Parts: sequence; C-alpha cells; structure tokens
Amino acid sequence: MIFIIKETFKSIGRTKLSFFFSLISTTISVLLIQIAVISVLTSKFIESEIKRNFFVNVFLDEGLSSNSVKEISEILTKSGYTKSIKFISKEEAREKFILETGEDFSRILKNNPLPASFVITLKESTFDSNKVKSAISNFESLDGVESVYFESALFERALNIIKLSEKYLWLLVSVFSFLSFYIVYSTLRLILENQSDEIYTMKLVGASVWMIRAPIILSGIIIGLLSSIVSDGIIFGAQKLMSSFFSFVTFSNFIRFELLLLIGLIVGPMIGLMCSIFVTKKIKINQT
Repeated sequence: MIFIIKETFKSIGRTKLSFFFSLISTTISVLLIQIAVISVLTSKFIESEIKRNFFVNVFLDEGLSSNSVKEISEILTKSGYTKSIKFISKEEAREKFILETGEDFSRILKNNPLPASFVITLKESTFDSNKVKSAISNFESLDGVESVYFESALFERALNIIKLSEKYLWLLVSVFSFLSFYIVYSTLRLILENQSDEIYTMKLVGASVWMIRAPIILSGIIIGLLSSIVSDGIIFGAQKLMSSFFSFVTFSNFIRFELLLLIGLIVGPMIGLMCSIFVTKKIKINQT
C-alpha cells in the first residue's frame, strides 16, 4: 500500500501539467453537476410557491348560523384536501372589496351582497388535475355551500409548465452528468497515454496489473477530492456574494448549501474513481 501511495505522488510529480489540467476539468465537471442540482432545487421551490398561491374560494349561503359555519369548516378541514383554511366574514369581504377596487357599494346598497367564504390552500399532494376536480366537487356538494371558485384554466397551464420544466431539468442533469464523466475520462486517458513508457517499464520488471492500475486510480480519487474542495469553495464564495448583492432573497429557503457542498465532496472522488477505473481497464500484462 505504501508503494502504491509513493508511486501515486511520484506520478503526480512527473505529470504536473497534466495533473493541473485534470484538476481543472474535474472541477468544471463537479461544478456542472452542482449547477444542475441548484436548478432542480430552484425549480422545486418555484413549483411549491406556485402551488402555495393557488386558493379555492368556498362561498357560503346567506344567513347560515355560526354553528353551521363551524360544521362546514370542520368538514373542509378533515376532507383530506385542505392544508390550511381561513374564514372570511361578509364584513371582511366588503373591506377587501373596497381596498381592491376603491369603491364603497354601501353608499348605494343597504345590504352587503358579498357572501361569507372560506379561503382554502390545498395540500401539495392534491395538486393533480383529477384530484383538484375531485376536491372542488366534494366542496360543492356540501350543504350550506353556495358555490366554489378556483382558477382552473390558470392552474392547468401552471401544472403543464411545471411538468415540462421538470422534464427539461432532468434532461439537463443527465447531459451535465454525461459531460462531467466524459471530460474527466478524456483527460485521464490523455494522462495515461503520456505515461505509456512508464507503464511499459513496470510491465518489464514484472509488476502486476493491479500494481500498475492502483496509482492511476488513486490519482483519480485525489484529483476528484481536490476538485470537490475547489468547487465547494467556488459555490460557497458565490453564495456569500449573492447574499450580499441580493439581501432581499433568502437563498437558504430553497437551496440547502450544506447539502450542495456535501454532494460536491462525494461527486468529485466518485467521478475520479469511476473514470480512472474505466481508463485503466485496457491495461494488460501481455500488451507491448
């Protein structure tokens, strides 16, 4: 094992330029994967925010007693569709109308024509076209409910955009992952070709395939680990910079940077290990 470690660092020392380029290419690869992860996390946050801002308005019949309103509230809460519920009284509805339109109809009308209502935020698990329709149908069937309003067309459009963006994002992750492996694999293969004379010499003195492959594989892991540290440093610095420039945005709400840094530390050595294993597969004792 000591021999392998010594040979690894000797190999790195002999191929400083190749090692440097390999370090750069692996760092770029790790960054590409981290950027893809950031894109997915941001997309999930946007999706959650869109869903959180869709409300179902359940308008109540005129003249319901407080007990009837309470019963309807309990049924809606226990329906399995509801995440949160808020009661809007007739007076609150009037105040909201005046605030939004700037017109006070009480100057013309003696009675308040606006109904009391419940504003419901649906559970995220309910945000499926069929489930939403089922929820609305369930709410409409309740005694004491006059009507149910939900922006179905806008919801359908938003749902389609979310699904389409998810497909493209996972495609982006796949492309970035492939590019990452290809960049590192190509760089390590060039390094291996530059070391062909040394490998040939090791074969002549009777070194086993494992003794030849092990230093190269260990070099790949070291390159991956160093690349992860560099990449994590760039991500950490970028996060601090963005936080200072965009102080009004709380990035921690949708990007868990500690998870992102951990992914970087795992991905780098894994890329280095896998690519170096693939590169050294062609090494055989009977090669000349």
